Amino acid sequence: MIDFKTGAMFAGVTAMWSQLKGIFDRIRGLLFINIQIEAGNGSVIMDYLWENYKVTGGNKRYFIAQSRIKATGNWGKVPYEQPSSAMTFWNGCWPVYVSYEESKESGPSPGKINISYFRGTFNFQDTIFTACKVHKPSKQSKRFYYQQRFGNYSSGPSHENGQRVHGSHHNAGMGSRPIGYKPEELGEDQPLSPFSRLYLGYDALKFVEQVKHWHKSKDWFISRGVPWKLSAMFKGKPGTGKSSLVKAIAQELDMPIHSYDLSSMSNQELSNYWKDSLSEAPIVILLEDIDRVFHDQKTVIEHEHKGNLTLDCLLNLTSGVTASDGVLLIVTANFPDRLDPALTRAGRIEKHIEIAELSEDHRYDMASRILYNKDRYRDGLEDSELNEVEEIVKAHNQITGAEFQKICTERANELFWQSKEN
Repeated sequence: MIDFKTGAMFAGVTAMWSQLKGIFDRIRGLLFINIQIEAGNGSVIMDYLWENYKVTGGNKRYFIAQSRIKATGNWGKVPYEQPSSAMTFWNGCWPVYVSYEESKESGPSPGKINISYFRGTFNFQDTIFTACKVHKPSKQSKRFYYQQRFGNYSSGPSHENGQRVHGSHHNAGMGSRPIGYKPEELGEDQPLSPFSRLYLGYDALKFVEQVKHWHKSKDWFISRGVPWKLSAMFKGKPGTGKSSLVKAIAQELDMPIHSYDLSSMSNQELSNYWKDSLSEAPIVILLEDIDRVFHDQKTVIEHEHKGNLTLDCLLNLTSGVTASDGVLLIVTANFPDRLDPALTRAGRIEKHIEIAELSEDHRYDMASRILYNKDRYRDGLEDSELNEVEEIVKAHNQITGAEFQKICTERANELFWQSKEN
């Protein structure tokens, strides 16, 4: 048992230690500058430090990733050096200490970054300003991806394991640098426009321009107290390119796509997913073939369990009762006349876009591209090639893009192997 004198002595030592610690902290504050950079914002400064300052310390880490080598156009395995979790950069003879904690959400990618240096030996503000000025955004770090979201009534993956397909090759991660290559020697070449291989009618082309204007008008909407959202219904036969148009829009504007499998969801799941999607705005929320889920006010697909999705829940989410700033909502339907007018009215669905079958001009262009790798009809085609294109176009009227592409591909493959055998 501790007597009174021993307890008083222990309390005195604790108080003295607290005072000493406070003195040391003040001295450290006078001598050192400590800066913290939030997760996700450190790649700019980290890349700049690696490129412009000598680095020592820390355990070196390496990994091998599949990357595209521009010189050959082929994919290959490329070694990368990854920053250690604690390093010392040298500004002349003065050290700059950099450390980070690995992000729990993104695996080996750095989370918060801590930078420490002796006061007066390093100008952080000038450094970060210059780093931002010379930084070139990586084409590999785009926001675009496609993810399907399923409810509990689906045999598909859950939300956590939903299909997530990115539009770019391996992202080496913050501060990582390739060995044996310069960063600009790796990656995709300048890509074609996502719309370059789509054959769109007037209504679809006009809508694409409207979406581009909407995407750049956030401040305009907010200044007028109007929700920054846009919604559209794509109508047309299966195979006319409704889903391809959605993907092209998202790629062009670099927005993620969350595709909801409404047939597998309950009201609560839909509400939760909607809220989660809003956290990634601006975003495309895609509801495909909605006429297979709802006829008038009824849910077509019912489950043995309680909690089927109701039209009222969807209406509340799309009407503005729930905040939806930054949402581009796109609904596709093969038979829109089956839907309740409450879902398709203005305020919920603002644009109705007919995605029609291919026009004759578009059939000529598609056939020229697939058969002879010419983007436009009569673009350098020989007489025999022109005749081949004309024959296949005239033989197939009132046809969807998917059907005509299949026919052209089969014929192009036949011609290819005929040329190989001759």
